[in-house]
Amino acid sequence: MNKLSIIDLDNMLHIVAAVQFKSGNRDNKEKVRTHVRTFTNSITGTKDLGKHILLYQVKGNNNYRKEILPAYKAFREPSEAILCWKETILDEFAAMGAIGLKEIESDDAMAVIKKSWEDESEDNVSVIVTADKDMYQLGGMFYNPYARNKEFKDRWKYVSYGDADVFFWSQILAGDPTDVSKEYCGIDMIGMKTAEKLLITKDPKDYPEIVTNIYKEKVPDKPEEKARMTYMMLKLVDSVDYPYLPQRAKDEINDLIKSYPIKISSFEDGLESLFEFDEAD
Repeated sequence: MNKLSIIDLDNMLHIVAAVQFKSGNRDNKEKVRTHVRTFTNSITGTKDLGKHILLYQVKGNNNYRKEILPAYKAFREPSEAILCWKETILDEFAAMGAIGLKEIESDDAMAVIKKSWEDESEDNVSVIVTADKDMYQLGGMFYNPYARNKEFKDRWKYVSYGDADVFFWSQILAGDPTDVSKEYCGIDMIGMKTAEKLLITKDPKDYPEIVTNIYKEKVPDKPEEKARMTYMMLKLVDSVDYPYLPQRAKDEINDLIKSYPIKISSFEDGLESLFEFDEAD
């Protein structure tokens, strides 16, 4: 088994900035850099992760979703901690050899690399290293090093590809209010738990039609247009085969597919027990 852990450093950005700022650090850049390197080493030294690759969004990331819907993540204001330490932390990510993303999000890049890596060989297995549950739509193995006060075994989660399908189409019904208002995406009064109940007993091949019909029933104004917008905002792209992608995003995806293998770093393999999972889990 060839394991590749795909590590989202964007989670680390916010944690390190908050910890350093809360401790009173406003000007000691070396202390922040050391924190980043130590935190990263604590992840890459984790047993069961195999080889690894690091990803982050560069300052001024030109997220293609904002071109489609300017309201996407428009209400997010950077914290004082981020304003103070973002540039220093991003510089350290770059110094460590992480891949900086300009046109797509780290979530998309993880999806691209996972697909490319696993398509290459039946022996290749990916681990998505993140705190972001939105990634569950990809299915597979996940590891969360960012949660506080969790046992090692509780940081792992396997999402079957059937459950990943349910999760994604439930998101299309519920939207994701942390990223975009329900004015633009998702259906009012439907959350993830309700959405999952509407889909869980149905045939997966019928999910698109079921979701479309629920939109038509619940959304009075341009329901299909709203459903389509929600899909474009929430779907993680794993290739260039999405007609709504602007060329600059396609170019970055193609460059990523070509270049990511040379960015893979090795470290000692650990136990493989956590990869012995049942497809039905």
